Amino acid sequence: MGGYILKVCLAAQNQVVAKTKHLYGDEIWGIVSLCSLFLFLDACYIFVLGGTSADNGNNNCLNTTAKYNVPFNGIDYRNSTPTGRASNGLILPDYVGAHVSLCLVIFLSAAFLLLGEFSYVILPARRLNRTESPRPIICLIRSSDEYKRAILTEGGTLASASSGIFDTTGRPRFGEVIQVLPLRTQVKFFGEVYEDLIDLQGRQAAASLIRRSLFIVSTGSSDIADQLDRHPISDSFFITAVIAQYVGLLRSLYAYEARKFAIVAPLLIGCNPSSRAENATGGGRCNQRGTSLTLDFVESLATALRRLRVLYPDFQYSICNAPNFLLDVNANPGSFPACGISEVRDACCGNGTMPCRPTSTLCGNREQYLYWNQYQLTQEGSRILTAACFSSNLRYAAPINFYQLARTTT
Repeated sequence: MGGYILKVCLAAQNQVVAKTKHLYGDEIWGIVSLCSLFLFLDACYIFVLGGTSADNGNNNCLNTTAKYNVPFNGIDYRNSTPTGRASNGLILPDYVGAHVSLCLVIFLSAAFLLLGEFSYVILPARRLNRTESPRPIICLIRSSDEYKRAILTEGGTLASASSGIFDTTGRPRFGEVIQVLPLRTQVKFFGEVYEDLIDLQGRQAAASLIRRSLFIVSTGSSDIADQLDRHPISDSFFITAVIAQYVGLLRSLYAYEARKFAIVAPLLIGCNPSSRAENATGGGRCNQRGTSLTLDFVESLATALRRLRVLYPDFQYSICNAPNFLLDVNANPGSFPACGISEVRDACCGNGTMPCRPTSTLCGNREQYLYWNQYQLTQEGSRILTAACFSSNLRYAAPINFYQLARTTT
């Protein structure tokens, strides 16, 4: 049946493009061109692992102060709801998830309207309600129908804010109570998800689903921040140790049949509002050590993943080089005309040294700010970073981009 749907969609492609351009103008082609990456190859399932930049609510049910379910967080989300995202609205995995849903809607609707193949194209309709990242599943009871429905129809988010690659990252810190789920625990939880899928679908079907899934992994920022704050080991040894741990955990995911890894590199630690505030005597310039450490992390990770690909030829990956992109935005925000960002130094919510809270000072035009709080991006910042992940610029996404990654077969 999947092969027939593919033929139907391929036959309709030219008509779809012409029709959508006629109805919506040339700009819609930028969206339509993404559709083949999800519809044609059925990469509809997403699993999200990582730290604050990827958590859409898992920490809400943990015994931790690392929560973002209070205003002004979420002020631009539906009904101004603070969901647990460290943002005024959406975060990067949301935009990837929205691409999946939107592409399916455009092509399936067009195929039905143009070809009348309703009985064939309705099959994936249960996946069309996603407009953001898959729901946080850490808090769901594994035996519940809600949990089963989530892992069978969309995937799930396992990310935990303030967590890192090292088990000790983020806890305890600054006297806070931190109970977060490090990447190792997230991978272990995914192993349980995989076993549940086997029980629900059988081993062959579960393996096939996971192999088609896109794994978004966004972690490392908190590890680098801890190294800068505590520096318990030399920076060179830190890079060696953290990358070894990271790659080892990716290999564990591979053992659970994961094959497509959308790696989001750590944000540019040295240039966030917190680092600039700490460097007030230096004119609020970027922290060179933090910047260098972040860039070294990405370079070492890229080398390690190239080697991993030699060992496992079906290991597919794309590294979205957030540090490079943010360096360019910081240096010249006006060179990115598609976004309205003009403020790259200050936090929109708060003074750049503390989390966003109801008593924090809130900026007026949030779409002009790159950073939401002392560390994390605004919704607009996440949107343009997502665009970089899908771009053909090797400075921002390599060895392939997210578009090419999702199109790969395993």
